[in-house]
Amino acid sequence: MASTYKELEEKLLEVGNELLVPPSSVKKLLSLLDRVQRSLSRIEQSPSNSMLTALTPSLKALIGDKLLRHSHVDVKVAVASCISEITRITAPHAPYDDDQMKAVFQLFVSSFENLHDKSSRSYVKRTSILEIVAKVRLCVVMLDLECDALILEMFQHFLKAISKHHPEYVFSSMKTIMTLVLEESEDVSLDLLSPLLASVKKDNEEVFPVAKKLGERVLENCGTKLKPYLVQAVKTWGISVDDYSTVLASICQDTSESDSLEKNDVCVTSEHLEDKGKSAKQSPEEPTQAVKEDAKEASHSQQDNPDRNKSQKSVMSNGVACVGEDNALAGSKSIKKQEDADCSGHSKDLDMSGLEELNDLDAENVDNNEI
Repeated sequence: MASTYKELEEKLLEVGNELLVPPSSVKKLLSLLDRVQRSLSRIEQSPSNSMLTALTPSLKALIGDKLLRHSHVDVKVAVASCISEITRITAPHAPYDDDQMKAVFQLFVSSFENLHDKSSRSYVKRTSILEIVAKVRLCVVMLDLECDALILEMFQHFLKAISKHHPEYVFSSMKTIMTLVLEESEDVSLDLLSPLLASVKKDNEEVFPVAKKLGERVLENCGTKLKPYLVQAVKTWGISVDDYSTVLASICQDTSESDSLEKNDVCVTSEHLEDKGKSAKQSPEEPTQAVKEDAKEASHSQQDNPDRNKSQKSVMSNGVACVGEDNALAGSKSIKKQEDADCSGHSKDLDMSGLEELNDLDAENVDNNEI
């Protein structure tokens, strides 16, 4: 085992040094990059210091302009594939500085453009990059570096490229990346919602059924987070939820029903307090009138029955009790006012934790037959 590890270090050091002076021939360069990628894929996370030393030449060569900005499409994807392996190895730490990582992300996103082309020499590498971006949560670093335009482009590529011929892990990786971006975003722009809504629009012939399913799954995963943004989008664009998948309607409907219930609760409470107030306000008049009549009778018979004075005082004390009820009405108004007032009133590190929890959120992953 130790000898195998040592051999891997030597092999990696050899191909890395060759890569520092890349061959001019595209064919030879692609062959060399394939060797580098195979070596990198064998390295586990958190390697030894000696392995990191062997990795250094490749790490430096891959970020150089000669490779990073090569004009050949297959070379670009091969370089992106090698760098994605490096990000996996160095996780949770980014292997390059912020500006270099931005250039790396540009390369990654460009590699997703032709994910639909299974006949391409670079197809397997494209899907490998996609899977690593999802597993290592590289999309969260894209958010930290404010790569908004790249994220939007990535969403568009996913919804355009996904097809029923893709294996399940391609669909799952896309869903994971899109869900992570939306859930980890502080704010979700209408621009980012646009391709998602387009994917779930009824009778949209430009969208494959599997792309619609992808859009629906992402919206379902992020329904709570996206509620206010989707409601705003519906109002801003003046669209009808009936023209879209039931997923959109259910998210927006939940919000409408919640608002309606809150308003109804306020109305019922207000009406109840007002009726109670009217009743309390009217009730003191009756005993007060009775007090006046009893007092009048008492004045005529005061001398004949002195004990009637005591009765009169007792009744008057009942009158005071009525004033107490009036204070209770004021308290009711105070409660009503209070209720009305109440009613009116990124790190750069690559974190692999939480991915399993996110995947558990969708136990109903689309099986291969569905895709």
